[in-house]
Amino acid sequence: MVFLHGNGVSTSRAVRIFKTYGQDAISIVTENPYRLARDIRGIGFLSADTIAQKIGIAHDSPLRARAGVSYALSEAVGEGHCGLPRSQLVSLAVKLLEIPQPIIEDAIDQELAEEVVIAPIPLTAFQRFPRAVVQRRAFDRLANEAPEVWIAAMDRI
Repeated sequence: MVFLHGNGVSTSRAVRIFKTYGQDAISIVTENPYRLARDIRGIGFLSADTIAQKIGIAHDSPLRARAGVSYALSEAVGEGHCGLPRSQLVSLAVKLLEIPQPIIEDAIDQELAEEVVIAPIPLTAFQRFPRAVVQRRAFDRLANEAPEVWIAAMDRI
């Protein structure tokens, strides 16, 4: 807990981190503080980014860029989008993270390769739309929780 407090984590968040990760909490946070945003409800990218900066993760690190891709998609979801064309995702991530475009492009490629984000195969119904990159967890949640809503929305396009 002292390590987390020393890096700006409140007591309540430190307790949640330790409940989630147990004895591995310090090593996990040190290795990849952005996991906090992915794994612990109530800790978002900005909080994880603050911790990352305090423990010495570079502003333009590939680790930050990869986490920032999901953050950019989350921001787009907050504006009503379910995904973005790649070019728009790149632009948004560059703007939000203030990281050079080539680093963002590489981060998207890595996230696609690991299926953290997905680029759907264009179906005939979508041929007039650019390929979109969709956050994997959001897609899975929609597919598992309300598949009829997801399908209905696609049928209306």
